[in-house]
Amino acid sequence: MIGQPEALTGRTAVVTGGASGIGARTVEVLRALGARVVAVDKSFGPADGEDTEHCDLGDVAEIRACADRIGRRTGRIDILVNCAGIVGPEASVADIAEDAWDLVQAVNLKAVVFMSQAVIPYMTRGARGGNIVNVSSASAHRATARSVAYASSKAAVESVTRVLAGELAPHDVNVNAVAPGVTATAIFGAAQDSDEDRARRASQGATGNLFNRFAQPDDIAQVIAFLCLPESRQITGQTVHASAGSIV
Repeated sequence: MIGQPEALTGRTAVVTGGASGIGARTVEVLRALGARVVAVDKSFGPADGEDTEHCDLGDVAEIRACADRIGRRTGRIDILVNCAGIVGPEASVADIAEDAWDLVQAVNLKAVVFMSQAVIPYMTRGARGGNIVNVSSASAHRATARSVAYASSKAAVESVTRVLAGELAPHDVNVNAVAPGVTATAIFGAAQDSDEDRARRASQGATGNLFNRFAQPDDIAQVIAFLCLPESRQITGQTVHASAGSIV
């Protein structure tokens, strides 16, 4: 059976972007599977509890300090889900501003690299192995106008995923990516969309998919969770498209 409640008992997971959307739902799903989950997000504060960590994921020094606090507290990190991301302003190659480019690349790409780097020493202790799941996007594979910063950052995340899978295979660490399509989260301005707006966006243009429907955060979180389970041990270096056939 896949996804028994105790499947991840004794495992510690770190989920970036854990305060909302796909990240928040991933925290809930992994906890339901028995993992101890530390949610990391810039919006967390002292009142949010010991299994949350405030971190500006655009700042490498903060990333390293955050990972070390979690590692020292838990002793080991078995699972890392790099879910935090921003879309940034709509802009073409012709008009993208340097500061906007840098911000999107910092949160979407640099944070994936350096959070992984910071967690690796805690994940490779002993011979137990581990799992890293990076959240990409269907935008990495489809030409969407005025999305150069976002789309390029997510394409690079998939490249990092493949490289890291090769580097960590000797330590029995699986590294994969999940590429959602349009999802009902605030990052895409979709959480408050009308049913009519969602239907249009899911059926037309570069965001359309075969089912003509938005994903819910749980749809993506369940795929992420599967890639953290022992049943996925033969999958590494892959991008799993959870986009309702947006990419076929």
